[in-house]
Amino acid sequence: MGAGHAIPGEPHWENEAEDAEGWPGLEVLRCDHCGQTIQRLRRCSACRRAFFCGLDCQRAAWPRHREVCGMRSSTADNANSNARAASPGEGRLATVGACGMASDAFRRGLDAFACSQFREALQEANAAAEAAAEEARWELRCEALRLRGQCFEQLRDLAAARTTLGDALAEVRARLSGATAAHAEANVLLRLGAVAARSSRPGLATQYQRNAVALLEANGNDKDTLAAAYNNLGISAGQQGMTSAARAAFGRAVELRKETGHAEGLCACATNLANLLRGEGKPEAAVSELEDARCLARNAGSRRLEDQVLLNLANLYENELRPYQQRPADRSTNGGSTTVEEETQSSEHVPASVAAVRCRRALFKLPEVPLVSAGDGQVPVKCSQCSMDLRGRPSHLRCSRCRRSLYCSRNCQRSAWPRHSAGCRAPELPSATELELKNRTCPVCLEGLALLEQTTDGKEVTVLQCHHCLHTACWSRWSSSGGSTCPVCRDNLPFSA
Repeated sequence: MGAGHAIPGEPHWENEAEDAEGWPGLEVLRCDHCGQTIQRLRRCSACRRAFFCGLDCQRAAWPRHREVCGMRSSTADNANSNARAASPGEGRLATVGACGMASDAFRRGLDAFACSQFREALQEANAAAEAAAEEARWELRCEALRLRGQCFEQLRDLAAARTTLGDALAEVRARLSGATAAHAEANVLLRLGAVAARSSRPGLATQYQRNAVALLEANGNDKDTLAAAYNNLGISAGQQGMTSAARAAFGRAVELRKETGHAEGLCACATNLANLLRGEGKPEAAVSELEDARCLARNAGSRRLEDQVLLNLANLYENELRPYQQRPADRSTNGGSTTVEEETQSSEHVPASVAAVRCRRALFKLPEVPLVSAGDGQVPVKCSQCSMDLRGRPSHLRCSRCRRSLYCSRNCQRSAWPRHSAGCRAPELPSATELELKNRTCPVCLEGLALLEQTTDGKEVTVLQCHHCLHTACWSRWSSSGGSTCPVCRDNLPFSA
């Protein structure tokens, strides 16, 4: 008899309690030996159908349980011998195996689902499930039933989705065993969690996701699926106001994504974690997570993912970190931890307003240019020859050709010319894109947008997911009045905008 694993019941999840009647997999569980009902139960790792309240009950029940456990295990092993076990991370195609009616129908169902042809995918999933039962390919049948449940979910028939996924869960527990059963059951539980979330039952969704996480953690092989489970768990916990639990779930998801190098998953997890941190008033920590995600997206060569992170970074620097930096200096620190300026721009101490402009230029694929500005709290302006700090000085000299080098006096400018002349070039004319961005106006108030310049107080800019831009104050009024779409193109917008 295996040691089994514990189903978590930590105190910070107690707010999730909901009536689970009619929801498969959330039935009240009792110890198979003493009959007690408690939050933490141990599952027999061999048959995966018996639960015990502790090791003592599990050992005491073994003489009686092993007869039934052996029958269930041998049945599952015989079933699994007719189906190829999926390796961790291989996905649903790993269960298809050799050619056959069930395999062909399942492939067609996956292709139709990927093309959003959900009714066609449902028909193929039904055919695959029936053919897999005739061929005694139980793992493939379980996957076909899960696909069928997802089709019902996309077709908004949530009752049918719940019933079908309950059938898939029963098949998994009856037919499969070992790591294959753990992985398959976790996937079904995650789909049931999605159905519960769509049914406005976030507490039930959290229970499903926690149970899936417990199975995947015990298995320990499929880190990508485990990261997705933690990400979904964090979303559900955040919707219920359990911020500490959500933060822990997102943090674990980000950690797993970094281990596997899954760029797209990491960007999604980091964005969710950043949104949670910014809601808690921790913009510096949110920026740190997004900067890490941007580096991974760049290293992966994915411009689409990098643009997604850049958009969130630009808005975070502009609307969250900038006012945070402008607060009085007696605000609480990170306990001596390195700030985002020290991590990302340690040599320049770039303020958030400048970082926001750089992110917007990168987002719109414009070359980076040095941004300088004299005045308190801005980027240090130094003489290119003697490095004198020019902030607070009434005037300074600028090279009339390249418009980039600054000097404190004509003597410094003359002294620097032999060295500076080699790289002094007139700036290139702005591209059509840059001219269009400079002349872009807010679609709400029709005033100009300083997209490529540091904005002033009250004129902060927000970039939407569709890349349309408007003043943050205008976006706040628009969204608070019930507008959840872009005022220009009417696209539905996610939260990250």
